[in-house]
Amino acid sequence: MYTSTGITLSLGALLATGTAAQQYSLSNTFDVSNFFSSFDFFTDHDPTNGFVEYVDGNTASSLNLTSTLTGSVIMGVDSTETNPANGRKSVRVTSQQSFNHGLFIADIAHMPGSICGAWPAFWMVGPNWPNSGEIDIIEGVNTQTSDSITLHTSAGFSVGNDGSNSGT
Repeated sequence: MYTSTGITLSLGALLATGTAAQQYSLSNTFDVSNFFSSFDFFTDHDPTNGFVEYVDGNTASSLNLTSTLTGSVIMGVDSTETNPANGRKSVRVTSQQSFNHGLFIADIAHMPGSICGAWPAFWMVGPNWPNSGEIDIIEGVNTQTSDSITLHTSAGFSVGNDGSNSGT
């Protein structure tokens, strides 16, 4: 089973112009040409206490948990080992680059959904997670039937919802 395929992450910075119009300019693209050299593999204990063993890039590649195929980046979870002591081997990556703002577009062709034990996610976190907050852009846990989009703040802060925001 693959946790995601076809990941193309493009970042565009919002550039203000002298007129009322605003313009986006593509500043970064992460695809098969540079994805695995632009992200670090997270190998620590799962900070959310999941039953998973995150592996490094070499291990992920040798176990066929990561690859590129016909223009797509593939990341997956071990589906061969039965009842592993430390949880299934899986992949979690963190961008090497930090961003203060931007328009972030992720083209994700496949993520598992509504499967017991799955936690597919596309998150953004600050440098001192969890104290500097978190934006969950796509997150699904276990047998949820819909994705969660969530904002987390540090202690003493809150995100209000007064209903005044509108948009399409």
